Amino acid sequence: MASAGQVKETRNDGRVVGFYERNRMTSQYQKLAMAFFHPSLREDPFNPEDSARYFYLADQYREALDLLVRHVLRRGGLSIIYGDVGLGKSSLMAVLRGRTRNSDLFKSFVMGEILDPSQVTDAEFTRQLLIAFDQKPYGSTRSELSEQFIIFLQRQAREGRVPLLVIDEGQCLSYDGLERLRIFLNYSLDDHRILQIVIFGQLELQEKIAKKRNLASRVRFTMTLAPLSSVAQVREMIEYRLRTAGLIDGVQLFAAGAIEAVYKHSGGVPRHIVNICSMCFDQAPRLDKRQIDADMVDQVAARLMQKGALNDGR
Repeated sequence: MASAGQVKETRNDGRVVGFYERNRMTSQYQKLAMAFFHPSLREDPFNPEDSARYFYLADQYREALDLLVRHVLRRGGLSIIYGDVGLGKSSLMAVLRGRTRNSDLFKSFVMGEILDPSQVTDAEFTRQLLIAFDQKPYGSTRSELSEQFIIFLQRQAREGRVPLLVIDEGQCLSYDGLERLRIFLNYSLDDHRILQIVIFGQLELQEKIAKKRNLASRVRFTMTLAPLSSVAQVREMIEYRLRTAGLIDGVQLFAAGAIEAVYKHSGGVPRHIVNICSMCFDQAPRLDKRQIDADMVDQVAARLMQKGALNDGR
């Protein structure tokens, strides 16, 4: 994100405690809170909006990303990543986006994204496909729009480009939408599928795919994400986000017992970990605590539980 200047923060005694980029995601209060913890913190380490840069690639995510890249480059057709709520599917998708944009291996790929595939008719879904690849839809019927998309696919193949469609919230795909994808996957050139598709979806998508056996047979790679499985992984995730935000090595903002409490209350679900830590960062300055302990995590988790914020994805 482009910087719009810098702001210098000071404590009441006038001592400079840090410099922070001014951006729309970080409020003045957050900057003061970060200065409270340590002057090396430049950003909010638990901002849920900056998903790609702060996303901790635990072993399963690194494996999923490597295998996805491999299958897409082989041009096998359809790959699916399943996962419950809060396990980082959208963040992994953002990392994949960055990987494809910054790699010479993908220089011939043309990427289109659909973030919300819910639709009323398959004609509307086909229109979404065209728009995802910056194509202006012509016509209004399913057959007209499908013909236009097929012409687009064939033109890309003739010109040596590979359309890569990435879909988030895949569980929202209707059976008609899945059928459209199956039909478009049929088009090939030199034994390679022209259209490459990666879908990120919740576990309900598995049932839909299973009911469409002619589409299930075209799936070349699947992986189901799981929560982080240990206190050590949660510690690594938290420390990664703190380092990305600028915290220098050797500064411990979370007591050992606090990390264990975060793991216990979050169930290892990354979204819950971020929510708990974010609220702890908000509460600590109010309580004049420069280190987050287990008691604070317990109290924050109890509040989030009351709000229902820790009930999804567990």
